Amino acid sequence: FSVAGPDKEICQGGNVTLNGQGPAGASFSWTLVSGDGTSLDNGISSMNLLVSPLFTTTYRLTVSQNGCVRTDEVTVFVN
Repeated sequence: FSVAGPDKEICQGGNVTLNGQGPAGASFSWTLVSGDGTSLDNGISSMNLLVSPLFTTTYRLTVSQNGCVRTDEVTVFVN
């Protein structure tokens, strides 16, 4: 129901798009679990989220539809 995608790896100073998945018509919300709180660049309420963390950071995708809520997490490792 809610898929945040596989963990990602980037070089410091880079960015990456997190590709969430969920059913058509669902609402999406990305939040910070741990790490760089300044890294949420855009799209926090869309399926896909562009992030540019300065250090390893974990994000949570929450997908809700018709009263059903599911979450999944993805970590971006920064080298």
